[in-house]
Amino acid sequence: MTATAANLVLDGRDFQGSELECEVAAATKIYAGQLVFASAAGWANHTAYSGGALRLLGVAKYYVDNSLGSNGDAIVEVYRRGWWRHFLFTGTATQAIKGVPIHAIDNYTIQLSATSAAYVGIGTLFISATQIELEIDTLSRTLN
Repeated sequence: MTATAANLVLDGRDFQGSELECEVAAATKIYAGQLVFASAAGWANHTAYSGGALRLLGVAKYYVDNSLGSNGDAIVEVYRRGWWRHFLFTGTATQAIKGVPIHAIDNYTIQLSATSAAYVGIGTLFISATQIELEIDTLSRTLN
Protein backbone atom coordinates (compact mmCIF):
# COMPACT_ATOMS: atom_id res chain seq x y z
CA MET A 1 0.00 0.00 0.00
CA THR A 2 1.05 3.60 -0.29
CA ALA A 3 1.23 6.14 2.50
CA THR A 4 -1.25 8.97 2.13
CA ALA A 5 -0.03 12.34 0.92
CA ALA A 6 -3.28 14.18 1.58
CA ASN A 7 -5.24 15.44 4.55
CA LEU A 8 -7.89 13.03 5.81
CA VAL A 9 -11.21 13.92 7.37
CA LEU A 10 -10.97 13.06 11.06
CA ASP A 11 -13.45 10.23 11.52
CA GLY A 12 -13.07 9.48 15.20
CA ARG A 13 -14.66 9.81 18.60
CA ASP A 14 -13.59 10.32 22.21
CA PHE A 15 -10.25 11.87 21.24
CA GLN A 16 -10.68 15.35 22.72
CA GLY A 17 -8.41 16.18 25.66
CA SER A 18 -5.67 13.81 24.56
CA GLU A 19 -3.58 16.26 22.54
CA LEU A 20 0.22 16.19 22.57
CA GLU A 21 2.62 18.55 20.78
CA CYS A 22 5.47 16.79 18.96
CA GLU A 23 8.51 18.19 17.19
CA VAL A 24 8.55 17.22 13.51
CA ALA A 25 11.49 15.56 11.74
CA ALA A 26 13.43 17.49 9.10
CA ALA A 27 12.16 17.40 5.51
CA THR A 28 8.79 15.98 6.60
CA LYS A 29 5.16 16.74 5.80
CA ILE A 30 2.51 15.43 8.15
CA TYR A 31 -1.08 15.41 6.94
CA ALA A 32 -4.18 15.90 9.07
CA GLY A 33 -5.80 12.65 10.13
CA GLN A 34 -2.81 10.43 9.45
CA LEU A 35 -0.96 8.23 11.91
CA VAL A 36 2.16 9.92 13.32
CA PHE A 37 5.15 7.99 14.64
CA ALA A 38 8.30 8.83 16.62
CA SER A 39 11.57 8.13 14.85
CA ALA A 40 14.36 6.36 16.73
CA ALA A 41 15.69 9.85 17.55
CA GLY A 42 12.27 10.99 18.80
CA TRP A 43 11.12 13.23 15.93
CA ALA A 44 7.52 13.04 14.66
CA ASN A 45 7.25 11.53 11.19
CA HIS A 46 4.89 9.64 8.90
CA THR A 47 6.91 6.41 8.62
CA ALA A 48 5.62 3.42 10.60
CA TYR A 49 8.50 1.13 9.75
CA SER A 50 12.02 1.97 8.70
CA GLY A 51 14.23 -1.02 9.43
CA GLY A 52 12.56 -1.31 12.83
CA ALA A 53 9.10 -0.60 14.16
CA LEU A 54 8.59 2.90 15.50
CA ARG A 55 6.33 4.09 18.29
CA LEU A 56 2.93 5.55 17.54
CA LEU A 57 2.47 9.12 18.79
CA GLY A 58 -1.14 9.45 17.67
CA VAL A 59 -3.33 10.88 14.89
CA ALA A 60 -2.37 14.28 13.42
CA LYS A 61 -4.79 17.06 14.32
CA TYR A 62 -3.78 19.24 11.35
CA TYR A 63 -1.37 19.51 8.41
CA VAL A 64 2.24 20.53 9.12
CA ASP A 65 4.87 21.24 6.46
CA ASN A 66 8.46 20.96 7.69
CA SER A 67 9.75 19.93 4.27
CA LEU A 68 12.28 22.79 4.21
CA GLY A 69 13.00 22.76 7.94
CA SER A 70 15.39 21.05 10.30
CA ASN A 71 14.48 18.63 13.10
CA GLY A 72 12.14 20.39 15.51
CA ASP A 73 11.49 23.50 13.39
CA ALA A 74 7.78 22.62 13.23
CA ILE A 75 5.34 21.24 15.79
CA VAL A 76 2.45 18.87 15.09
CA GLU A 77 -0.37 18.26 17.54
CA VAL A 78 -1.62 14.68 17.76
CA TYR A 79 -4.57 12.99 19.42
CA ARG A 80 -3.21 10.20 21.63
CA ARG A 81 -6.42 8.25 22.04
CA GLY A 82 -9.77 7.65 20.41
CA TRP A 83 -11.65 5.35 18.09
CA TRP A 84 -10.84 5.93 14.41
CA ARG A 85 -12.47 4.68 11.20
CA HIS A 86 -10.68 6.26 8.27
CA PHE A 87 -7.64 4.01 7.82
CA LEU A 88 -7.31 1.42 5.05
CA PHE A 89 -7.22 -2.21 6.25
CA THR A 90 -5.15 -4.61 4.14
CA GLY A 91 -6.25 -8.20 3.79
CA THR A 92 -9.87 -8.97 4.50
CA ALA A 93 -11.42 -7.78 7.73
CA THR A 94 -14.16 -9.84 9.37
CA GLN A 95 -16.31 -9.65 12.48
CA ALA A 96 -13.46 -11.46 14.30
CA ILE A 97 -11.38 -8.23 14.24
CA LYS A 98 -12.71 -7.19 17.66
CA GLY A 99 -10.04 -7.18 20.36
CA VAL A 100 -7.25 -8.09 17.94
CA PRO A 101 -3.93 -6.14 17.87
CA ILE A 102 -3.59 -3.94 14.77
CA HIS A 103 -0.34 -2.75 13.17
CA ALA A 104 0.48 -0.01 10.64
CA ILE A 105 2.76 -0.30 7.64
CA ASP A 106 2.52 3.42 6.88
CA ASN A 107 0.62 6.50 7.99
CA TYR A 108 -2.68 5.23 6.54
CA THR A 109 -2.55 1.47 6.02
CA ILE A 110 -3.24 -0.96 8.88
CA GLN A 111 -3.04 -4.75 9.07
CA LEU A 112 -3.06 -7.73 11.42
CA SER A 113 0.53 -8.79 10.83
CA ALA A 114 3.31 -7.30 12.96
CA THR A 115 5.86 -8.06 10.22
CA SER A 116 7.52 -4.82 9.08
CA ALA A 117 4.86 -2.86 10.94
CA ALA A 118 4.28 -0.86 14.13
CA TYR A 119 1.62 -1.66 16.74
CA VAL A 120 -1.10 1.01 16.72
CA GLY A 121 -4.09 -0.33 18.66
CA ILE A 122 -6.95 -2.79 18.92
CA GLY A 123 -9.70 -3.59 16.42
CA THR A 124 -13.07 -2.66 17.92
CA LEU A 125 -15.62 -2.79 15.10
CA PHE A 126 -15.98 -4.47 11.71
CA ILE A 127 -17.22 -2.00 9.09
CA SER A 128 -16.30 -3.62 5.76
CA ALA A 129 -13.67 -5.92 4.24
CA THR A 130 -11.28 -2.95 3.98
CA GLN A 131 -12.31 -0.83 6.96
CA ILE A 132 -12.50 -1.34 10.70
CA GLU A 133 -12.77 0.86 13.75
CA LEU A 134 -9.43 1.09 15.53
CA GLU A 135 -8.95 2.03 19.19
CA ILE A 136 -5.77 3.99 19.81
CA ASP A 137 -4.68 4.78 23.37
CA THR A 138 -1.06 5.84 23.73
CA LEU A 139 -1.85 7.24 27.18
CA SER A 140 -2.28 3.91 28.94
CA ARG A 141 -0.44 1.36 26.80
CA THR A 142 3.19 0.67 26.13
CA LEU A 143 3.30 0.39 22.37
CA ASN A 144 5.77 -1.99 20.77
